[in-house]
Amino acid sequence: MHLKEFVPPIVVRGLKAIFVKKETKEGERIFNSYESAIAECKSGYEEDSLVTVVYEKTKRYRDALSQKPLRVDMSSLRTFVGLSLPNSGKNLNVLDFGGACGAHYFLAKSLFVDRVRLRWHVVETPKMVNIARNLETDELKFYDNLEKATNELGKIDIVFTSGALQYVPKPYEMLVKLTECGASSLFITRVGLSTLTNEFIVVQTSNLSSNGPGGGRNPNRDERRYYSISSNFCS
Repeated sequence: MHLKEFVPPIVVRGLKAIFVKKETKEGERIFNSYESAIAECKSGYEEDSLVTVVYEKTKRYRDALSQKPLRVDMSSLRTFVGLSLPNSGKNLNVLDFGGACGAHYFLAKSLFVDRVRLRWHVVETPKMVNIARNLETDELKFYDNLEKATNELGKIDIVFTSGALQYVPKPYEMLVKLTECGASSLFITRVGLSTLTNEFIVVQTSNLSSNGPGGGRNPNRDERRYYSISSNFCS
């Protein structure tokens, strides 16, 4: 399944201009499969230290959003734009694929307050879900199973996913599953696109402190690094 099959060409061209990656960095190894890459990967998205960092940063982010006046950065516009797609009145049911510890929900809640009743189901890895459940509310729930999250949500106004699809073992298959959830709207953002004819799979590295909401990059050069598998989407 190709991206252009369900996204208007003008949107694809615009995204290419922003996200296109014509070649990998010098010396970066390209793998033939997700399985071969994970065999070389020293850690992954379920690393205990990474999960803890994302959880703690999300708690601080949630608390900061409760302060008045509300202060957000430009990256928050992605969430606002996505949630403006469905015309659901005073109730909004959201399936958030790869939503970590619910940062997008807390941002949406700070925007809508009590004007919109949210039901927000986050689908994540088992370890992320295990710790994120400490942040659950009557509106926010976490699942490590897409089918269960979908069934318990019932009517879905929007499937929301930000920066997650390129990190799953079979991104195209997951994309198909998300389109088949029966949502009235689908919002995909921060996904890798390429003009290459074939996907490439690489091991991506990042500082632990730069994961999670709110920035917070540690300038210490000796900080531990986090490794993950990233795949591009061919348009």
